[in-house]
Amino acid sequence: MGFYSSLTAEKYDRQYSDSELIKRMTSYFKSQILNIAGIVVTVLVISGTGALQPWIVSKSADLMQATPTILQITTITGAVFLIGTTGWL
Repeated sequence: MGFYSSLTAEKYDRQYSDSELIKRMTSYFKSQILNIAGIVVTVLVISGTGALQPWIVSKSADLMQATPTILQITTITGAVFLIGTTGWL
């Protein structure tokens, strides 16, 4: 209402095109490309382990309806442990 009426453009406000802003942002982030890549990989690993664990548990429950071998039980246990550890790290 009346609060925003005095908020007009200032003399020092500048207008940039989107392409100019993208070029400037790219130059700022270029030195941080390894950090950004590390963050992207970390997010993908966390997401992957979070999605994979319920799938493995579901498949192992299906396997338990039959008579599983010791090797299958050990493999499932190891996979769940590895995924849990990876997600935790």
